[in-house]
Amino acid sequence: MVHVTTQRAQPSARPRTPAGGVARRPQGASGLTAAGAVVVVLVGSLVGLLAGAFTSGSIGWIFGICFVATAAYAAAQIRRRDIAAALIVPPLVFAFLVMGYELVSQSGSAIDRFAFGLNEILDAASTLWIGTGVAVLIVAYRIWRERRP
Repeated sequence: MVHVTTQRAQPSARPRTPAGGVARRPQGASGLTAAGAVVVVLVGSLVGLLAGAFTSGSIGWIFGICFVATAAYAAAQIRRRDIAAALIVPPLVFAFLVMGYELVSQSGSAIDRFAFGLNEILDAASTLWIGTGVAVLIVAYRIWRERRP
């Protein structure tokens, strides 16, 4: 005896229009969430930081390129209602990664390592400004484009 079960078709998560087509999502409903932006910038920048640390022994240009690229990507892909996170996330991730790297890689007391971390943030400030500036420009363009008639 063979037992056959039938499954009901699951309703589509997207609403249907009266004509039977799939309704479009409102502008800003899709894209990266704020948490997604944190993950993108954190993981991409961490890859660059580790690559730079293993090749040159310090935070360098590889980290800078990865940080700027991921900050720009997050600003371009974040959904409209979380757009402020595109400006807040990159500096926080930058500080977290640089301080973490210096706390792990330096020797000495915790205060000395903390001071090295703060000094490294100042030394790499141009990377921070460029990455955050690119994110600001992308967010400003997106807002301008949405408000344009």
